[in-house]
Amino acid sequence: MNPDGDDMTLVRPVAAATNAFGFRLFAELLAGVGDSNVFIAPASIANALMLVHNGSSGATREALAAALGLGGFSLGQVNRASAAAWAGLGGSDAAARLTVANALWAQTGFAVNTEFLARIAAHYDATVRQLDFARPDAAESINAWVREQTRGAIARIVGPGELTVRTRLVLANAAAFKGCWATPFDLALTVPGPFTLGDGRRKQLSLMTREGLFRYAEHDAAQAIRLPYGGGRIVLDIILPRFSPTGAAAFGRRLTAEAWDAWLAGVEEREGTITLPRCRATYGADLARALAALGLGAAFGSGADFSGIGEPDLWLSAVSHGAMLDVDEVGTEAAAVTGMVVAGAVRAPMDRFTMRVDRPFYCAIRDTSSGMVLFLGFIADPEERRPDVH
Repeated sequence: MNPDGDDMTLVRPVAAATNAFGFRLFAELLAGVGDSNVFIAPASIANALMLVHNGSSGATREALAAALGLGGFSLGQVNRASAAAWAGLGGSDAAARLTVANALWAQTGFAVNTEFLARIAAHYDATVRQLDFARPDAAESINAWVREQTRGAIARIVGPGELTVRTRLVLANAAAFKGCWATPFDLALTVPGPFTLGDGRRKQLSLMTREGLFRYAEHDAAQAIRLPYGGGRIVLDIILPRFSPTGAAAFGRRLTAEAWDAWLAGVEEREGTITLPRCRATYGADLARALAALGLGAAFGSGADFSGIGEPDLWLSAVSHGAMLDVDEVGTEAAAVTGMVVAGAVRAPMDRFTMRVDRPFYCAIRDTSSGMVLFLGFIADPEERRPDVH
């Protein structure tokens, strides 16, 4: 899709809404892990939810819009803004490349609503494939796509046992980023040094250091810095709380999109030195509980309304997310996948029947096109013969 001017005016407000959703989700996930890593791709998660948003109706659509902060926008506006935002990121900066892909796998024989497919193809460039989820290699087919889209950074998004006889659809979003610093770190200046963990323990890590002119701000509670990649459109923002490392997770649970923007609003060019650890972090989570806490519980129950996708009685049975971050002297690689499993009711097989027409019965011969009954009878004796009609 080629975004027009009107679509571009929607990008910032829609992005702001989904950013707010991402921070709320981030706080939910932080609350459940203590001082362990949490690394997610909010845009990937929001993008995946927008796919099913296009197939939702009634209260389920309202719940999705409210959780994503998109209640003030029509579905068409959200779709156009999302398409425009991702199209703009697929630019020509070879030093900061972001790729994104969406895919849908439908159970072989499952009739997917054509209007739903048209919307997700037009606005999210989603590929659609048929897959028999009962096959032993069904999950591997999906996970192979995950590895391809993330350049091997994430191995799988569908685990053992997640595809069942109830599975009707699997939808996934994959995003991968590879960026080179606008000014790289000098490898010769990287030395071992102590890093204090969230639980207070210390460990030796490789610490990179660079001096120069940076976009930087400082506050009573934290320092903030913005490090650009390539031509500068994509950046890495870092906020460093000033208090003890053991309080860092609690700090994050209070972060909002507005607070983050406020921390970075005052960045200005200043001479200084930044020391940053080499980093390789991986994270994976089932998002169902956290999303339910944000108001999406209705999407996971049998009362969910995804009738816009296909048959009735569809609901989300799982939402999984995996992400990785790799930071070194040259730049950063990051990847994320969000996968959603849509389940449906299993129709109970009807019991075998026996019908012995061994007693008087009624019958009719009728025109099924018009419904008109042409002949109607009660047969008390199939062998009874009447005299010839004169």
